Amino acid sequence: MIPSRAEYLHQCEFAENETGRRPLDSPIACFRRDSPITLYWSGTGTVLIHFHVSFFPILSHFSVPAASKRCDLTFAKRNKANNVTFSGKRNRKWQEVNLQSKKVYWPEGQRWVQLKVSTSALKTIEKNGLDSMAREAGLDLWKLPFTDVRPERLAFKAETKGTVPTPKNPGNKKMKNPERLAASKKSPNLFKYEMGRIVSYKASD
Repeated sequence: MIPSRAEYLHQCEFAENETGRRPLDSPIACFRRDSPITLYWSGTGTVLIHFHVSFFPILSHFSVPAASKRCDLTFAKRNKANNVTFSGKRNRKWQEVNLQSKKVYWPEGQRWVQLKVSTSALKTIEKNGLDSMAREAGLDLWKLPFTDVRPERLAFKAETKGTVPTPKNPGNKKMKNPERLAASKKSPNLFKYEMGRIVSYKASD
């Protein structure tokens, strides 16, 4: 059960009067009942103090690790270098890899695969081929995001363009009594695209 803000502020006043320290008052905090621990804010950081207060603030925002800035095929990463001034002073800097998110055609799989590669690796793909480079890097191209360009897939998409996908077997929704089915005046629901949305309608409409 999450307490209201008024209940939490009441607990903050009680804790401040007893200990002389202000508890952590954060709008992104959630609370847990029946805990003997509370968070207090000191001048330099957050301190855990054992004190019998009925709510325990827990920060709900966690740091997410950043994506790796490496080439998927050559594993190229940034280089540490120096900026050298005219007087000879050296200032540290990073030389980043020129990474590009590209769709590269894979002839063996007849698909365009999404890769994060460096521009130098794009030239190597033209020379050695994507399949051999991926095998050398231990990369499974079948597990990457792709765009299927097989001839049979393109022909199927051309035939079904503008039609809404529907199940081939409707299951138990179809009436099983043939007499009642023949006497029924209800028409099945049909579907179509209108303004980017799927709309259902009757055949009699």
